Amino acid sequence: MELRTELTPPALDESMVARLTKLAEEIDCGHPEQTLSQLSEFNREAMTELGFIDFQGIYGGQGHETWVRKILAAPFERSVADVTRGELIELARRVMESDGAEQDIDFWLNMLAINIPSERISDLIFWPDEYFNDVSYSQRLSPEQVIEIALNDRDVLLKLNRPWFCSRWVTALDRFLSVVRGRKRPFAGIHNVQVKGQALARPE
Repeated sequence: MELRTELTPPALDESMVARLTKLAEEIDCGHPEQTLSQLSEFNREAMTELGFIDFQGIYGGQGHETWVRKILAAPFERSVADVTRGELIELARRVMESDGAEQDIDFWLNMLAINIPSERISDLIFWPDEYFNDVSYSQRLSPEQVIEIALNDRDVLLKLNRPWFCSRWVTALDRFLSVVRGRKRPFAGIHNVQVKGQALARPE
């Protein structure tokens, strides 16, 4: 599925990326008092307000160019008012299948967190056992299931203040999530909750 421009990483000026990468390398490997001019130049060109400490240890976790690309893409990570469920599913698929460069995957993951919105979407995708607080949880979720669960998370519903949200639904949702986590027996109306034919709750 193709994504519209608002949901894709921005096209960057490659000459700027090269200049900022060189500056980032010098700052990361330099001394705070000896890299003041490089830091000032980086912030001026990238329109950031980073400090010396922000550059330290970049090399240990990722390439300087990848880090620079993430910095330049950050201002484009924003809420898209009319984002669709299908687009969220495609974003999740790209993240889960690593369908792109590291900085692109990082961009799509941040877009998911902003547009669901959910600060725990990365846990749901990469560490579902932590999301469900169940170390024995081993079910592999599909992109459709990830978005279904994330959109129906209690905290997300409260943030969105959806008009159909009520205490009765909260109770039902809490019970449903407890079924997914395998901690309680299903109750009437939740036995056969599925996403496109795939049961979300694992069998007992």
